[in-house]
Amino acid sequence: TVPEIDGVVRRMPLFVRVGEKTIYPSLPMEVLRVLVGSKSAQIKSTPAGISKVRVRGFPIVHTDPHARIWIDYSTEIQRNVDVNGKIVLVGLTAEGLAQPVATPFGPQDIHEVNAKTLHTILTGTSIKRLDISNLIELASFFLFGLILILVVPRVGVIWTIPTFLLIFSGAAYAGVYAFNHYRLLFDLSYPLGAGLFVYLHLMFNKFAREFAAKMLIKKQFGTYLSPAMVMILQKNPALLKLGGETKKLSILFADIRGFTPISEQYKTDPQGLTSLINRFLTPMTDYIMSKDGTIDKYMGDCIMAFWNAPVNVKGHEMKAVESALGMVNRLKELNDELESEGLMPIKIGIGINTGEVVVGN
Repeated sequence: TVPEIDGVVRRMPLFVRVGEKTIYPSLPMEVLRVLVGSKSAQIKSTPAGISKVRVRGFPIVHTDPHARIWIDYSTEIQRNVDVNGKIVLVGLTAEGLAQPVATPFGPQDIHEVNAKTLHTILTGTSIKRLDISNLIELASFFLFGLILILVVPRVGVIWTIPTFLLIFSGAAYAGVYAFNHYRLLFDLSYPLGAGLFVYLHLMFNKFAREFAAKMLIKKQFGTYLSPAMVMILQKNPALLKLGGETKKLSILFADIRGFTPISEQYKTDPQGLTSLINRFLTPMTDYIMSKDGTIDKYMGDCIMAFWNAPVNVKGHEMKAVESALGMVNRLKELNDELESEGLMPIKIGIGINTGEVVVGN
């Protein structure tokens, strides 16, 4: 026997060459030759190696280039039966004397492997690999990979999984069908395994790109939009158009009135003035964002915000007005704190307008 690279015997050589010119038959082929009293067996070779062998009176046996056939292990060999008119193989089974070999169905004695090889030849159930099997397997991998490369980056996950499963299961079924019905062997483990790797790689890249885009949007707009609005942009980045478009917006300006007298309180404490401005801008900003507004910029003590961009906001006019009223109420709370600290209260002016503007990312 000639085990595969993993030590399992799946194929049996029907002929073995010794030296340059001498060719010996294996036990199964010699049994068939003696059975019919033939003086020889026929071997068909190609530049790639052996392709077929035959003993007169028996079916043609398709082999690989090394004259090996795939053994049909599905047959149970009869034991201890009437041997009249039977081919009988005698072998050792005693522990320590027998030489069991590894097969796809577990350890088996060598004479049993020979018997199943012989049965494979007699019944014509030898497994065949076409001359172009390697080419078909390679082409199936490239076709599988090409479909995935074209489909996965362009559609959502909800469609890529069914597409992958359909191709994967279809190819696997085709291989099983060819084997069960025509005894054709295609090794689809490499195409399917490589296709799985390509799919996982594409999905990883897709998720990585989408995650990077979402993080970029969060970085760009996280401090200007409410978390709910940022999530809308993350789910639909197409809303961020690079070019300008004419759109109806509601825009709000709010700044501190009489800022000069207030700043004079902090001539010797400029950091204190910065702290005061932050105490003013933070609650104003939070309230605007809670009403789905976008913070455009801060200009000293002034804050500018607008509604209906980059995400559409239903009833943006009303939300701008509600924000202004809310800012006034928040300012009353802040002034109560300032007066308790012996500081001057803050007064603000708020202006709102709604109209068409050119807006873009």
